[in-house]
Amino acid sequence: MNKDIKYFEAIAERAQERQSNRNGKEAEAIRLIKREKIAAHVSLPPTDLNKLARHLKVHEIRHVPLAMKGRLMLEGKSITIEINHSLSEFDKRYATAHELAHLILEKKRLSICSLISANQKDQFGRSHFLTENLCDNGAEEILLPVQWLRDRLMHYTPSLEIIDEISKEANCDLSFVAERIIKKGLWHCKVLLCVKRGKKLCVIKTFPPADEAFLAFMEPFDLETSLPGNSLINKKFMEGHLRIKSGDEDYLYRAQCIPVNEKVVLSMIIYN
Repeated sequence: MNKDIKYFEAIAERAQERQSNRNGKEAEAIRLIKREKIAAHVSLPPTDLNKLARHLKVHEIRHVPLAMKGRLMLEGKSITIEINHSLSEFDKRYATAHELAHLILEKKRLSICSLISANQKDQFGRSHFLTENLCDNGAEEILLPVQWLRDRLMHYTPSLEIIDEISKEANCDLSFVAERIIKKGLWHCKVLLCVKRGKKLCVIKTFPPADEAFLAFMEPFDLETSLPGNSLINKKFMEGHLRIKSGDEDYLYRAQCIPVNEKVVLSMIIYN
């Protein structure tokens, strides 16, 4: 019995060490991102990605046909960033920020002759998967710094109108801003990303993430009678009540909705 307890205690300790190590690497990565943004004089949104790229000695950012979202290229001694030309404007910005994060966090990947394989480990001892995750976090910090966001939200309660204002100020997508706010624990609410399919609106994503089973059984919203449907049809911010049904569960929440485009609407459930 005592051996079993010690065994599980050892597993828990190793898990905590791994989490602490991961958190430490994430904090170090964000510190490096902030340092380069300050040096490039692009600390505040909307981030001038071209200016940051010049600071990092990038010769060119070009939009080309690609099978991926973006990549770094070494052409002679020049660094070029290539971005998939078919991405939306914000996704192009995000992909560019992600590649700039690679330049900041993986300086040892670059040599005069080539790019070292991303599967190798760099100066942080990271695997390829962890590196990509850190560069995603870095891209988020480049585009929407968490301290700036925290200060911006200081005197506000959850509101999609405020998220809309911030998205315009920072030149970021509504859903990106909403997800970052919730991910960083700045507001206590839930956001649903709904897509028009025929005469229904289907929830395809939630922030924070919902249980997959709950999401799978969630009934679509009616386009003509639901709050998100009316918001989409009238092309404006609306607030009221939102009924959510999933299997045998039925909930009524106070909510706000705002259209993202002609087929997508963002709905925010407000708990207090």
